[in-house]
Order: sequence, then structure tokens, then C-alpha cells
Amino acid sequence: MDGFLLTEDGEIYRGKIIGSRNASFGETVFTTSMGGYTESITDPSYAGQILVFSFPLIGNYGVSWSHRESDNVWVRGIVASEVYETPLNRYTKSNLEDFLRMAKVPGLVNVDTRKLIRRIREKGTLLGVIYPGDPASSISEAREMIEAMHHPMKDPLFKETAAREIRFLKGNGDLRIALIDFGVKNGILENLLSIGDVTLVPYHMRVLPDEFDAFVISNGPGDPAHEALNDVIQYIKTIKKPLLGICLGHQILARIFGAKVYKMKFGHRGVNHPVRYGERFFITTHNHGYAVSRDVPETIIVNQYDINDGTVEGFIHKELPVMTVQYHPEARPGTHDTRFIFREFERMVKDYEGS
Repeated sequence: MDGFLLTEDGEIYRGKIIGSRNASFGETVFTTSMGGYTESITDPSYAGQILVFSFPLIGNYGVSWSHRESDNVWVRGIVASEVYETPLNRYTKSNLEDFLRMAKVPGLVNVDTRKLIRRIREKGTLLGVIYPGDPASSISEAREMIEAMHHPMKDPLFKETAAREIRFLKGNGDLRIALIDFGVKNGILENLLSIGDVTLVPYHMRVLPDEFDAFVISNGPGDPAHEALNDVIQYIKTIKKPLLGICLGHQILARIFGAKVYKMKFGHRGVNHPVRYGERFFITTHNHGYAVSRDVPETIIVNQYDINDGTVEGFIHKELPVMTVQYHPEARPGTHDTRFIFREFERMVKDYEGS
């Protein structure tokens, strides 16, 4: 079935519809990852977005349930140059098109993704709608859809992705960790369970800090300056325990300590972003459209930054047991270079307890 992507600047990108046949609206962003499409489309941080894959071929190894980062497909649509229909993997459960169809999410393939991504890099992230049919007969309906909808980032998207109830998860370490959840990835949760028991706490619920050794502020979608975060920010300010912020959690902690956050032109999304951490360099996995300003208060020490553009990728507090990372240290998909972050967090917590 023919279809097209219409972006807010009026550009039309023709292709073929796969997956669900419904129209879908979102913020159009791109990832430079060569693989890991299952992890990407099930990453809650992509909620509200249409994801464009820069790599020319995806779908060649199918979809494995073990690769999912959550129980849902959170992207509102995907755009790709080519999707392989018959997976070259005997262990796969389904192909990508069937997986999208089951999730009621549309995809658009046979698209000139290079042209589209260059446009996003030039103009910044663009609102877009994937629409089934020929543009000649459907363009007016697609335009009406874009004009009628407001920007997804104005919504508190983390309300959709956060857990609905408090859950206790038994881990393999000594720590008692409370995870304030905005849409945590399975990979982050698994790495935390390797250092202790984890109590998953939806961001709008409260637990007593004294019952835990440390708190983690999770990743999640949306604007870190959204007013719907004000209550949980006030709660986090009362916590006198070691803190680790990841992605959205990094931005929230930055706001708490007086730093500013801003929306990036087209963000960082991919598994090949070089980050400097002290005198070491790591390849890291990114998925963020917002960042922390480099002009931070004196109480914050920026100890990690992106080599390509200088974006703040992590900080520590001068006086408090607080550490953050903007990237995804579990790296699913991606290299495992930065999984040591969880061990650094464990050491920080134990040093705090022993002081």
C-alpha cells in the first residue's frame, strides 16, 4: 500500500506502508544506529516520536522478545529505506512488519531517508504525519491532521510510560534501591538488579527515603521542564540519600541543582556517540532531544561531555552523593563500554554508608 510522510514544513516523502495501516502523528527524529531496532522502538524514551532509521537496511534479523526494552512499542511510527521481509534468524519470533502490525504502529519504507535526515539536520526536529494513500488524494487530510494537533512534547508523555503501581524486584546485590520511574528500560533495570533489590516507584507515588540505601531517577520521554514534574521535583529535593540520574533523570537533577535545560536542534540518537569521562573516552548510546546547559552552578562538576558538540553528558555534585549520566549506560542497543557506571554508583553508595 502506498503512503507518505508529510512534515510540518510541507515536504512530502513517498513510500510504502508496512505494519498498521492507520495514520500517525509525532515528532520526527532520526537514529544513527546500525542495529538494535527492536530495542529502539520499544524504548519508552521514544514515546510521541516517529523514528527515522539512517541505516539503509533494518529488519534482517527479525524481532526477538528478549530484545525488547519494555512491553510496548512506544514510537508512533518508523521510517526506513528498506525493511527486510524474511528474517535471517531461525530464533526470531516474528518479522518487523508483523511486530508493528500487532502493536498498531505504522511504518513507511522505500523512503529517501538520506534526504529526510539532511532536512531534519538543517531545520531541526519536525512534526510529521505518516499517512496511507497517495498524496494526490490524501494530502489535504494529512495537512489538516498536522494543523489540528499540538506538539507531543507539550504533553506529559511520562504519564503513559511510567509504571502504574509500586513493585518490589529481588536483586543479586546488597543495596536497597528505590527507582523513581518515568519509563525505565529493561536493560537499566537489569543492571540495577545486579547490585541490589529494586523497588519500582511510579513518579507520582511516594516512599519513605529511610527505607532505602539510594535512589535512581530513571530515563523517560518528554520535556524535563514540564510543569507536571514539579511535584516529583519537590519530593526528590527532600531525599537525603545517594542519587543517580539517567537521561531524563539527569536533566531533572540538573534542574534541582540550579542548572538550565534546553531543547536541542535535532538531538542525539544512536549508539556511536563518543563521550569523554576524565581522561578516558567511551562510545555511548544516546536518545535525548534535550540537554543541560554547560553554564552550571559552582556546586556541579561536569565530568562527562560529548566529543562531537560538547553537550553535557554527566555531572557530580561537589558536596552531595549525586552522579548523573545523560546517555544510557546499559547500552541496549550498543556497546557495553559504560556499564561500569552502575558499579561506580554502588561504590558511591557504600562509601556514603561508611562515612
